[in-house]
Amino acid sequence: MIGKLLRIESSYFVVGIICYSGEEYFKEGKPQPRREHRCPPIVGYMKRWTVWRILGYCRIKGWKYSLMD
Repeated sequence: MIGKLLRIESSYFVVGIICYSGEEYFKEGKPQPRREHRCPPIVGYMKRWTVWRILGYCRIKGWKYSLMD
């Protein structure tokens, strides 16, 4: 399993989530395995979400995000 850092910025917090999925699962449209990500408590509800669900939620909320290597 590969852990990638997802950095999320809002107007009142900046957090990093370590996302666990195989490299190929970061491509859109691929099914993702169920595994808990490492999240800080402020976004702990995202722990079991897929990467694409997290990114979609960030877009809806207007948060900036970047997936780092």
